[in-house]
Amino acid sequence: MSKLRTQNIAQLKETFRSYAKLEDNWDYEGSITPRSTPIENAITFLENIPPDVPLPYPEAGRDGDVGIYWSKLRAKNFAQVVFEVDDTFTYLAIIKNEERDELVFGGEDLPVCGSWPADLLEVLRSRK
Repeated sequence: MSKLRTQNIAQLKETFRSYAKLEDNWDYEGSITPRSTPIENAITFLENIPPDVPLPYPEAGRDGDVGIYWSKLRAKNFAQVVFEVDDTFTYLAIIKNEERDELVFGGEDLPVCGSWPADLLEVLRSRK
């Protein structure tokens, strides 16, 4: 793994850790501080990111969850993974471009320490 990629992954992990410092109502009235289990699950998931998959963008949810997403605007590809408090994740992945109709993939309650879903990897590895 390149030094730059290692540094970028470390920065993503720090971003997730910083979410624990947010106070309730951080985004609007009623939003809650991201919980520690989803934060740790996101970090674990990032530690297992395949080397040929681009790095994602981090996000904090208003209801205490955290996630990551990838967006390729030119190809209109999109993928999102949301980490739950029970060491699982949910994902949505979409491929849409001029050569194909929209393909939508997803899964729920998948183990964070398990292998990445093949359809999610297809979207993330798509170069178009």
